[in-house]
Amino acid sequence: MSVGRSVSPISRMMAHARERRGQSGQSIILFALMLVSIVAATGLVVDAGYSFEQQRLAQNAADAASLAAAQYLASHMSTSISDSTMVALLDNYAAANLPGSTVSGHYVDGNGTVVVAIGSGYTIPAVSIGSAPTVAGVKITVTHSHGTFLMRVLNVDSVTVKASASGMYGSDSSLVNNLGNGTQVLPF
Repeated sequence: MSVGRSVSPISRMMAHARERRGQSGQSIILFALMLVSIVAATGLVVDAGYSFEQQRLAQNAADAASLAAAQYLASHMSTSISDSTMVALLDNYAAANLPGSTVSGHYVDGNGTVVVAIGSGYTIPAVSIGSAPTVAGVKITVTHSHGTFLMRVLNVDSVTVKASASGMYGSDSSLVNNLGNGTQVLPF
């Protein structure tokens, strides 16, 4: 008969602690990796949400500027219009809706075909009665860059958003409404 030696629970815990001594720093490394992942995910959510808001504002600015340009072209058909006047009009409407934005694009004819770039110095000719306008609208793009909040941790300091819109005037027989007195009106 052999007599077995009993091992106390404290001795077992000490032996187990000696075996794990080389693993004591793993939890700190895992915590640091998880913290970076959490900050990156939070930054993506916050900054993506803000970018979607800026995109919507850029679209509002593009819509407002293109509609204002079409209305200005329609109400000044009988006179020539300088490119600088149209650039100022587009910039003012875009800036009123999204400060810091820039506008680029083209003048288009009644079919939507590009005539010339906005800002090229082109003078839009007056339209004589009974003739088609050379320029009947604009196709523009509003561009805006904005800073990020939490994505700077990952070296993403800014994001650029773009939005496009077209504004034209003219008669499209499918859109014309006839008033009771025979006057034809285009909806806005």
